[in-house]
Amino acid sequence: MLRFCLTRSAALACLVAAAGACQQPSKASSGPEIARTVYLMGTEARLFVEADQRAQALHASEAALRSLERAELRLSTWRPEAELFQVNAGAQPSPRLAAELAEAAAWTARTDGAFEPRCAALVAAWGLRSEARIPSPAELAVAVEARTQWEEGGFGKGAALRDAAQALAAAPGVRRARIDLGGQWLLHGEGLFTLEVADPDHRDRSIGSLRLPAGSVATSGNSERGIEVEGRRIGHILDPRTGQPAPDFGSVTVVHPDPFTADCLATAFLVLGPERALAWAEAEPELGVLVIERGPTGPRVRVSTELRPHFHPLP
Repeated sequence: MLRFCLTRSAALACLVAAAGACQQPSKASSGPEIARTVYLMGTEARLFVEADQRAQALHASEAALRSLERAELRLSTWRPEAELFQVNAGAQPSPRLAAELAEAAAWTARTDGAFEPRCAALVAAWGLRSEARIPSPAELAVAVEARTQWEEGGFGKGAALRDAAQALAAAPGVRRARIDLGGQWLLHGEGLFTLEVADPDHRDRSIGSLRLPAGSVATSGNSERGIEVEGRRIGHILDPRTGQPAPDFGSVTVVHPDPFTADCLATAFLVLGPERALAWAEAEPELGVLVIERGPTGPRVRVSTELRPHFHPLP
């Protein structure tokens, strides 16, 4: 059985990133709910907190929001006052940030180089945060080797959601909480959640649903955030080993107890491809993987063994 319960909180994510999905929580209870929408980490963050009392829901939502704001101030690479921005400029990281960077960097070896958080030079070479361009082979060769500047795009949301999970776990009276941070969801509390899984290329079309207990889910794909440049469509996720955009086969969704791990693996698996992603899941009982591949007759869905009982395809 998949075990999605977090050590200090419970979380679940809807597949609303590259694959897209509709959230349909199966509520075990009902209490006052607070909903908030803010802009954080370069994306929209939506918080929904349900508690025994309205004051408790307000307190918990504020605690979760503050944890996300602190994460942004620690991990942003585009805000000059942020710690990681200053680290890229030569400053020494705090022990907290140093631990997160070490955790992210450890995934480079574990994924055979498919995940590389020190890829800011590659992002700049392709102009993914400015004016998109196609770099020359010589520029790419230099950027691939320049692993000195950090880029938080592959782990920042996961780190922030892990902080939020801890804040929610410490807040009294919380029954359920859901946080959508740019498509990666964190859900905490009671009951199961039904997720409508959408075609990566047609987000209004459902191809089935997942019914899961608490956990964390992250989805990666290049279809939604691709950029057209010089007649070529460029995905926003790059293969750090070659410098080229990752294969655009569809999308990959990762289910894991830890949001940080889910975020890193979702990025790595898009680079590694469906076979490696599914094989990895077979070796780790806590990991679930759902791959959607484009096909001549429509999307092809492949689900890892432990996750398969939770997936219900449309007839």
